Amino acid sequence: MQDLFIYKRQIQFGDTDAVGIVYTVRFFDYCMEAIDAWQREYLDIDWFDMVDKRRIGTPMVKIDMSMTGPLARGKAHITLLITRVGKSSVIYQLHGRDEDGNDCFLANFTYCLTDCTYFKPIPIPAYFRPIMEDYHQLSLASNEIL
Repeated sequence: MQDLFIYKRQIQFGDTDAVGIVYTVRFFDYCMEAIDAWQREYLDIDWFDMVDKRRIGTPMVKIDMSMTGPLARGKAHITLLITRVGKSSVIYQLHGRDEDGNDCFLANFTYCLTDCTYFKPIPIPAYFRPIMEDYHQLSLASNEIL
């Protein structure tokens, strides 16, 4: 079985407060970076090419996040799961942990795929859908989804 995607991000000095704890708002950036990295690895496209070349937008229509513990120096380990693949939308669940495996945050990001010219939802393209559905099945089998 294929492993779940884990994005490892070095925590920078500017990401933290005076005692080295990551500012909570940075968790949103880390999640977006993880989704972009997953898309590059699994869909073979980054956000810029998706918008500029394919004219597909991915506006976020819902975000929820729970902070479960502090994240400090070192690397953030963000496990990406797909909890739902709809007609035009996908829900990514992201588990943020520190280097020791301690839970720091849990987030759900819902994206709607849109036509960049008309700003209307479009079906998930046929060249993305099977990859997303396979990864969704992997996510379900992992017992990581919360």
